[in-house]
Amino acid sequence: MARIPSFAGAFKKPTVDVVCHIVALIFLAAAFALFVAVDVTSPVTHGLALFTARNDYISIDQGSPVVHFGTFGDCVQKEQDRVDLTQDLIPDQCSSSGVGYDPYDALTSVSPNLHTTTRSREEHLTSAMVLHPLITGLTFAILAASLLPSRLSPPIVAGLLASLTCLLAAAAVVCDFVLFSRLRSALRDARDAAVGSYASGIWAVLAGTLCLCVATALYGVLMLRHRRRQQQPWGTALDRGTPFSDLDARKMDSASAAATSPSELGGRTVAQEVAGGERYELGAPAGSK
Repeated sequence: MARIPSFAGAFKKPTVDVVCHIVALIFLAAAFALFVAVDVTSPVTHGLALFTARNDYISIDQGSPVVHFGTFGDCVQKEQDRVDLTQDLIPDQCSSSGVGYDPYDALTSVSPNLHTTTRSREEHLTSAMVLHPLITGLTFAILAASLLPSRLSPPIVAGLLASLTCLLAAAAVVCDFVLFSRLRSALRDARDAAVGSYASGIWAVLAGTLCLCVATALYGVLMLRHRRRQQQPWGTALDRGTPFSDLDARKMDSASAAATSPSELGGRTVAQEVAGGERYELGAPAGSK
């Protein structure tokens, strides 16, 4: 009767390293998508912002002014009180894209009574938003390094890049919240019904940073496991019952195929050649006590 081949060994249980690597890739991809969305906030995309200021009690050209602050500038939109199909839409007034801008120039359109003595500080904080595209580029570099084979890009490369990027992202989050909390306080002190609120962009920065930190932690686990595997002797791992890698299994299979029967070996012990040229006995000779 013909023997039916078994496919039980065709599907191997994924190792801890494989699971950590896949999960880290997922979090990295999510962080990269969120950071790209932050980079295209106003004035690139008028409706996408990090911070929004508005005043519903001021009417300019039959519309209420709304200011959207982004990574490279701001946009002033005028929301019309009523929709008139015969009237042309009011175009947005956006600043030119660049690193660093004065947020108070646009805030005066929603808060005429706005006064501040810390104008230069806010300008410096907007210049710090150059970290956003830098973080996006570094996250893409980590993704590329993670997709390369381990012989071309060891786990330590992605781990170190992820650690650096995580620190820069945390610094960017702190600068963003400090900047826009100052703007909220300035609008509150003006007392002219203007209000400011955090927009979706700043929450995307925070979420992307959290995803990046999770990926960094996973790469830290991979680095520790890789280092421990390099420092641990193969024989010690065998004695402790540590699961073999695929390379070790192939070595043992080739050694088993080359070995002959105990009678042909003169009753000696069957041994396997393993890494480093060391021999490990797999069994005692027949009849030995």
